[in-house]
Amino acid sequence: MYNDTILKCNVRERWESIDTVEVLSPARVKFMTTYSNDKYLGLFERLVIDSTEVRSYYDNFMLFRKGNK
Repeated sequence: MYNDTILKCNVRERWESIDTVEVLSPARVKFMTTYSNDKYLGLFERLVIDSTEVRSYYDNFMLFRKGNK
């Protein structure tokens, strides 16, 4: 069993929070594909969403540990 969540990427929640009637702007695409917290940054290279069922499909998810400054 896994005890720690490193980074939660709730694609469905984000998708439902934006206006999806219009074409997604670059800022909205970044909002949908970039997730972060205090320690980690996660990036989806490509995210395809089936809006009829709000399912997501992704390619090449990358997870980075943020450095100490």
